[in-house]
Amino acid sequence: MKESVLAIPYDEISDFLEQFDLLSSLERGEIKCLLCGKTLNQDNIGAIYPYNNEIIFACDNLFCLQLVVTKFAPLRNVKGEKYDYE
Repeated sequence: MKESVLAIPYDEISDFLEQFDLLSSLERGEIKCLLCGKTLNQDNIGAIYPYNNEIIFACDNLFCLQLVVTKFAPLRNVKGEKYDYE
């Protein structure tokens, strides 16, 4: 199974969010980090990830980024099995 990673250059975040009608919500301070609740802006978004037909956001705090990777984008071993972190 092949997985892809999309990286968005800083100067293209606005365009990316506009495609999903999320830019105005970000500018109004309505988007929060799913893990710590910090209000996000264009400078502190650490991750944007699709999950259960929603788009979730994490801030740039290292703890939140680690949690989003382990909880919502778990690593897989060579056989394609998810690692169990618990």
